[in-house]
Amino acid sequence: MGYGLDVAVAIDPLASGAPVGPGTISWGGSAGTWFWIDPANDLFFIGMIQRLGGVGSGLDATSRTLVYQALAEGGLQNASLTSSPAAGRKAQSAGRSP
Repeated sequence: MGYGLDVAVAIDPLASGAPVGPGTISWGGSAGTWFWIDPANDLFFIGMIQRLGGVGSGLDATSRTLVYQALAEGGLQNASLTSSPAAGRKAQSAGRSP
């Protein structure tokens, strides 16, 4: 990760383990806002919650992972907000997406 004018810049995403394209810029605010712009994948994301102290609990990384997972798997219906396979199976058996 590098830094530009008030933003973080993904110089080598593979080295950092981020699922973004090279040249992605991002930043998180102190009141629960975050964004990224990925020109390599023609994608941008803006996240906003009302929480002082930043995004907290890795919500920025989780949202980034879910967005790229959905793109890789071909649609949002395949993305999962839970890391538990059992919870995913329970949601599917209830007739909704995990």
